[in-house]
Amino acid sequence: MPRKLSNALTPLTVKNAKPGRHSDGGDLHLLVKASGSRSWVFRFMLNGNSRDVGLGAAAGLGALSLANARVEATKLRLKVQSGIAPIEERDREEAEKLAAAQAALIAETTFKEVAEAHIDANEESWRNPKHRQQWRKTMADYVYPKIGDQSVADVDTPHVLSILESIW
Repeated sequence: MPRKLSNALTPLTVKNAKPGRHSDGGDLHLLVKASGSRSWVFRFMLNGNSRDVGLGAAAGLGALSLANARVEATKLRLKVQSGIAPIEERDREEAEKLAAAQAALIAETTFKEVAEAHIDANEESWRNPKHRQQWRKTMADYVYPKIGDQSVADVDTPHVLSILESIW
């Protein structure tokens, strides 16, 4: 049976803790700021460097309970023991999610939407009103019929060449 740490935090000590860093007996800490905000921090050592990972709020709406903070700390501890850096892993996962979201957005965006947004963003710098009209007319006559409804991600060199060949 695991030994009980004598300086382990309790829900009552979490609630009444004064400003400072309070250890739960190891690498889990309660960080209490002077403003009264409370958050859980997991401190670990990897490759000779001490690092902190925020686990979340310890008080307020959506707060992480002491028991849940201990569970999260245990998960992170196992990762560190396996040589996995929790901060880098979290950053990598967030970057992958962002890339997937951007790819989904690009897949849903048509060429016409992007072209119209580009024209709208730049037409103020085109002093000649005829130039503005030429951009819109050229796109409507030559580009939109061929690739206007196509996803931006699917537009490729052969598509652009077929449009240019019809103009030249």
